[in-house]
Amino acid sequence: MYPSIVFLKHSRHCLRKWFFALLFTSTLWIATSACGGGNSATNPTSHDQVSISISPSTTNVALGGTKQFSAVVHGSTNGAVTWTLTGSGCSGVECGTLSGTTENPVTYTSPASIPANFVTLTATPAADQRQSASVQITVVDATGISVSVTPTSVTLGPGGSQTFTAVVNDPSNSGLEWHLTGFVCELGPCGSVSLQTKTGTGETIVYTAPNFSGTLPDDLNVVTVTVSSAIDSSKHASAKVALVN
Repeated sequence: MYPSIVFLKHSRHCLRKWFFALLFTSTLWIATSACGGGNSATNPTSHDQVSISISPSTTNVALGGTKQFSAVVHGSTNGAVTWTLTGSGCSGVECGTLSGTTENPVTYTSPASIPANFVTLTATPAADQRQSASVQITVVDATGISVSVTPTSVTLGPGGSQTFTAVVNDPSNSGLEWHLTGFVCELGPCGSVSLQTKTGTGETIVYTAPNFSGTLPDDLNVVTVTVSSAIDSSKHASAKVALVN
């Protein structure tokens, strides 16, 4: 066989191989594109990971009183939220008012009269408006609430502890809140209480003094332990703790 004829047959054989290879590659690319594959495809961000929570999760608020609520957006760097108020027994300002619809935390002010039912406060994250969280607010009459605490004064050394008992007259049983204040608190830790929020009547907490050294003047070494109604902070009682070394 002449060389030119061999070369022609060889060339035709190579062309057939290139043709089928090109056909296979094109078919694979079309199939991959149709299935959403390929390096150029972009996976959309999943909204299923976005969630939101509100604190506190439920609460009572006195007539004309205020309460602050905070929302936390999980699964997104966008923490923006929108607040809305609704109620089955009220509408508009009859449900109360908000300090803003997009600020976080937000302050709720209850209406001048008690709604027929609870008020619902809802927070919706800007990151995924399909998600939301709600809290039920019950507006109650705080008239007649009184709070007392015993003992009213004690002396403690570093790390010492004392049990305080609070008695609250509150038909709504909205609970108590405990707080520590004093000049010592501005210098550093001024001690701790076993629980900052308690519900019911006759609740007790344990105050533990800080571990400190040195001596403070008598008028500066006092920590004030205050217990107040959770729905009306103007109804409160206090105890004095003198810290001595």
